[in-house]
Amino acid sequence: MIRTNYVMIDYENVRPTDIETLQVPNVKVLLFLGANQTKLSVELVTAFLAMKGTVQIVRCSKIGANALDFHIAFYCGEIAAQDKNASLHIVSRDTGFDPLIEHLRLRKVPAQRVASLQQIAHLKTARTNSQAERVDLVLDRIQGGGPKPRSLKTLANAVSSMFQKSLDEQEVEAIVKELQKREVFTVENGKLVYAIEGAGAATA
Repeated sequence: MIRTNYVMIDYENVRPTDIETLQVPNVKVLLFLGANQTKLSVELVTAFLAMKGTVQIVRCSKIGANALDFHIAFYCGEIAAQDKNASLHIVSRDTGFDPLIEHLRLRKVPAQRVASLQQIAHLKTARTNSQAERVDLVLDRIQGGGPKPRSLKTLANAVSSMFQKSLDEQEVEAIVKELQKREVFTVENGKLVYAIEGAGAATA
């Protein structure tokens, strides 16, 4: 199942300059503007035009406390109801969105709040074309700490999920084999043992 990533930019709070990173497959952008925001830069408009219809601009018609936040919350609910394969990314430094994110996750809707586009994993994985780049990204994730897969099967599933199931079985297997070749892990009694110091707890 390939997810559609909905990137909702709180333009009152965050004004990304690296919009070109959004020019990857399976991404739709909603740019939320406050009532007083009447001008966009030429660079921003040019980048959005290159995305060929995958950008929607939502502008508040009235000024009010948290007006833009309520608009974003509404669209989150609407998208989640209409697209069961949606993955929601709110780009804002406003921590007031965090209870909404938690509620969405409790309802099994993939969602996150990030302060910058660089924090959206899909934007990075979608721009990697070579096998070496993919292996390096998976290695970065493993070295990032936290629970790690205990078996080859769960590791393969984790790799597939990281790339939103866009890789075929052979590509996933090649990444796992390269990690083993680099001695990132060894297999002992059917379980993965990681060579990285502080590998952390394992997951089944």
